Amino acid sequence: MDFASELIREARLSAGLSQREIARRAGVPQSSVARIEAGRRDPGAGLLDRLVAAAGHRLITVPTQGRTVAETARRVAASAASGSGAEAFRLLIQLCDTLDAEPLATRGALCATPAQPTGDSRYDAFIAAAVEHFLAAARLPVPAWTDQPSRFVTPLWFVAGIPGYEADAYLSAPASFFRHGVMINSSELASA
Repeated sequence: MDFASELIREARLSAGLSQREIARRAGVPQSSVARIEAGRRDPGAGLLDRLVAAAGHRLITVPTQGRTVAETARRVAASAASGSGAEAFRLLIQLCDTLDAEPLATRGALCATPAQPTGDSRYDAFIAAAVEHFLAAARLPVPAWTDQPSRFVTPLWFVAGIPGYEADAYLSAPASFFRHGVMINSSELASA
């Protein structure tokens, strides 16, 4: 999948639209949307902007090398589906690194498009908790999608799963992670 196909698909899914509906709103055949999303057609800048606008979004550029939350969720889902929990967790920590390092305006922009479900409620809760944690710490608005019921995990998920870790996680888990049911020692939220 290329950039345009991912962008249109994410905009469409976040708006809850079918390919047929976004095509109707943009005034293009549904088959064109299908070909673009499959990466078999380059929409060009004009059509790309029209399709994104039909989903209620705006096409902007943000000066960053960091991944959006939506892109991270897609990659986490792919890693989880392939059985690589270690890779999925690495991507989650990278998300925290990105959100921590970005300037405030960029940080908010990276979190604007809702993350699609990863197929693992623990990872969905972690992503929502990370967005809430890093945006609230910067006094930025937290997107409403982080409060969806599917963004909380029960029973509590003790990330490390090693003896003695539970007490440390209870004492040091950031409030947003605790609220989402993700018990992680705050020191693990940053790369070494």
